[in-house]
Amino acid sequence: AGNAGNITQSGTVSATGISNLTAADDDIILGTAANNFGTVALIAGNATIVDANDIILGTSTLTGLTVTATTGNITQAAALSLTGAGDFSAGANVTLGTAANNFSTVALSAGNATVVDTDDIVLGTTTVTGLTVTAGNAGNITQSGTVSATGLSNLTAADDDIILGTGANNFGTVALNAGNATVVDTDDIVLGTTT
Repeated sequence: AGNAGNITQSGTVSATGISNLTAADDDIILGTAANNFGTVALIAGNATIVDANDIILGTSTLTGLTVTATTGNITQAAALSLTGAGDFSAGANVTLGTAANNFSTVALSAGNATVVDTDDIVLGTTTVTGLTVTAGNAGNITQSGTVSATGLSNLTAADDDIILGTGANNFGTVALNAGNATVVDTDDIVLGTTT
């Protein structure tokens, strides 16, 4: 799309190969539930993508990104750069494990979720079973929303800090690797291997 141009839809999109979608600083809104994408690479201000099953994210540079894989997985084939909010909801799992990712705030809803960031990461409202979060060099893990992770959480901030101090958090088992760590839970919490 050209200057001041959005990409939207009026019918279902089925593109099972690679989709390269560019709207410069404007928006991409492909929110139809029956969409079926293979790999999607995005350049835009904000983007909303809904897929009926699995979706793979290619190289993407955006402000905000909302991705829903109704019955499937959200994975990636290349790095993601988001300066605003990322919201990832999957009927199965979210796996965003590329070391060069650069997120700001990430909200997650899935069975299990893995997120890796090159530096700081902020967790938005998150509801998962298992949670793995890794903040790279000079990166802290903090939160802006409540985190519910009722299975095993592996949280790594190397020599930096993990600060998850919201009173309504609900963890199962939490393993920590950080300089300093603060974790608050509304009820029982089990500490896994912690360094």
